[in-house]
Amino acid sequence: MVTGHPHPRDMQHPGRLTPLGDTQAVSPVVGLRDARSRDKPHIWARSRLLEAGTRQAADNPADNGSHRTSPSPLAPASRGCCLYLPLPILSCRLCVWCMMMSAGVLGLLFCVQLCMGSEELRLVDGGGRCAGRVEVKHEGEWGSICSYDFDWDIRGASVVCRQLGCGTVAHASPYAPFGQGKGRIWLQPFLCRGTETKLQNCPHFGWGNHFCGHEWDVGVICSEALELRLEDGWGPCEGRVEAKLRGRWGTVTDDAWDMDDAEVVCQQLGCGSAAGAYLASRFRSVDGPIMMAFIDCHGHEAALWGCNIRGWGPYNGPHDYDTAVVCQGFSRLVGGDSECSGRLEVRQGRAWVSVCHGHVDLMAAQVVCRELGCGTALALYGTGHFGAADGTFWDGAFECNGTEPLLSACTQRPPDIQNCTQPAAVICSSYTGFRLANGDSDCTGQVEVEAQGVWGPLCATAWDLPDAHVLCRHLGCGSAISLPP
Repeated sequence: MVTGHPHPRDMQHPGRLTPLGDTQAVSPVVGLRDARSRDKPHIWARSRLLEAGTRQAADNPADNGSHRTSPSPLAPASRGCCLYLPLPILSCRLCVWCMMMSAGVLGLLFCVQLCMGSEELRLVDGGGRCAGRVEVKHEGEWGSICSYDFDWDIRGASVVCRQLGCGTVAHASPYAPFGQGKGRIWLQPFLCRGTETKLQNCPHFGWGNHFCGHEWDVGVICSEALELRLEDGWGPCEGRVEAKLRGRWGTVTDDAWDMDDAEVVCQQLGCGSAAGAYLASRFRSVDGPIMMAFIDCHGHEAALWGCNIRGWGPYNGPHDYDTAVVCQGFSRLVGGDSECSGRLEVRQGRAWVSVCHGHVDLMAAQVVCRELGCGTALALYGTGHFGAADGTFWDGAFECNGTEPLLSACTQRPPDIQNCTQPAAVICSSYTGFRLANGDSDCTGQVEVEAQGVWGPLCATAWDLPDAHVLCRHLGCGSAISLPP
């Protein structure tokens, strides 16, 4: 059972997760608070608007969020009275009419400022600019935004993320998940469509007018605030799943982790399809915060935070159900003596396809070898060195600088060669060093390799002169002349 912010659906779980630090200031909410939901929220909201239309707006100096006003959204009042609508032009026209009726020229100037959209928006106390409590700057003063649970959802949050250039919305909550604001509450938006260019273009009750307090200050986590990685595996495409939130890395825990969840992780990381979904103990368990809990994916989501996540950390708790995945990878070498040599193939959907010899270079080969955990690239062939391709070719070329962790991270461009028939072939070195020993010089002798600090002879059943050419070039010894018996 999750503690701190209970989800309305009972979640049975053998462990207990507790938010780190102050629950209001640190831990985003897991779910909705039943105590604040109503049986028929839309009927209640409609009656709230009708009731507000029968009252006049009251002066509200130095609003600290605890004093709630009941403005009239439908009729002029002494300080301006507009119900701001989602259509900017109509909102401005109504505002000009209201303010001219109530405040003359000063009201008109206020409306010009409103229609010009001079207000700034920011997210605070979330560890970066793309996560935190939503605040807006109005009349030179920053203040929070509050909203009830049936008014604040992914549509309003998506406006915030888009306005700030922070990608898409990952999580939205109206329960002060990043702590309560201390100053003014400037807006109470409702019924955002999600297509507005600015949050203040959503319907609201006027600047400084609100029915909710700071305990309803809204928070947002945008996709640009999150990162994902796999740790303690053989390479970047297997290991314990970790997410970065609020500037910290932590684990992802789920007692029902399955292949649909693992598929989303692998695809998001550019690691092809999932080969397995595991507990983190398959690799190495760790202590520290839990960043996400109780995840349900369908397998087609573009990112893990596009799935249904019921627990947003950081949390303290048992790591018995921390998750791990093994991905099939984006690239592989086939047809060689080992997984470190062969024809280059990449993952296209759920099928493997060959890569044309003219669409990769030695830099790309270096990335492939690193991705496969095979050391460095020794050679790149384009002459069917490991047999002919099996069917389809990848429709594109790769441009790498040699430092990328995965071939999928390289720039992809349109193909140069049409109707390609020759697949690229790569030979990697999974060893840390080569040398020629017991010869007259550094360029003659028995071939030896170093593995884990130990030198030993190289055993090869089909060693030939082209292989020797590769080794000589690798050692800076020119071309191979002969192979002693």
